[in-house]
Amino acid sequence: MKALALLITLLTSNLLFAQKTISVKKGTVKENDIAIAEYDSKGSGMKPVTLFFFPPGSATDTIITAHEEFIKTQNPLFDEVTTVLKVEFKNVSAQSFYILSKYGKSEVRSAAQLIFNDSVPVLIKNAKLDESAAAEFKAKYAFDVDHYMSTIKIIEDTIASLNKIVTVRNASLPVEFRMKSDRSGMASIDQTLEIYQDKTLIGILVKKGQKGGGFPRIYYEVYKVVASPVTVRGKTFNYSPVGICKADGSSIPVEVRTDVIDVVTKKEIPIRGTSYDTMEQPIVQALIRNKLL
Repeated sequence: MKALALLITLLTSNLLFAQKTISVKKGTVKENDIAIAEYDSKGSGMKPVTLFFFPPGSATDTIITAHEEFIKTQNPLFDEVTTVLKVEFKNVSAQSFYILSKYGKSEVRSAAQLIFNDSVPVLIKNAKLDESAAAEFKAKYAFDVDHYMSTIKIIEDTIASLNKIVTVRNASLPVEFRMKSDRSGMASIDQTLEIYQDKTLIGILVKKGQKGGGFPRIYYEVYKVVASPVTVRGKTFNYSPVGICKADGSSIPVEVRTDVIDVVTKKEIPIRGTSYDTMEQPIVQALIRNKLL
């Protein structure tokens, strides 16, 4: 029994020793508690971060560079900001490539953890780039920025075409909102409202955000009805986005000043209201006046 227990202990110890355990902390990358690389950075806050990975104690011998880039849109069909890292390997003929970030903007340690973690190949071994690991990393995690940008361009061109179509109706009549869905919580708002004018459904308004607290903010999206649905790259447009708006402040009746942004031209249309969470009418009326809805 003792021999069996000893054998199990040895096997378990060998298995644990064989497992890769990567840690990224305080400018050092460790594998199984042994430093394999160090990193430094420049940029922070709202500025893009650039990371430099090098062998321990050799700050001038950068092996991997990762530069953060922001892809910004003002279109509710895409993330407001998509963060990518442009990765370059020293002395490797392969071109630089991008990986998609899931952490947001300008977090140095989180950015470093995209390059070194337990789920990706270890890129630096014996103070050098492991080229086979680098090729595997690129094959698995490269993000096609060109395809992503072309998708945005095609969809935004489609939206522009759809939004040029003006529906003939009496735009001076009152606007009515009807609740389509409400998934709001105690401190959150998540509603979809149908917009009617002249007894006709002309669009929908999506309202999401946090209410109360120190920095309440509600995000509004307005879509117009598409008479003839269009499918582009697998997405069918029954509604086309026309305007977005962020409103923040107090729920106490005060004057709220903000802007509705035209999704196509990015033009800012000033509006006023009495509360950040009741801006439906000012937003929709501004879009109607500007013939966007």
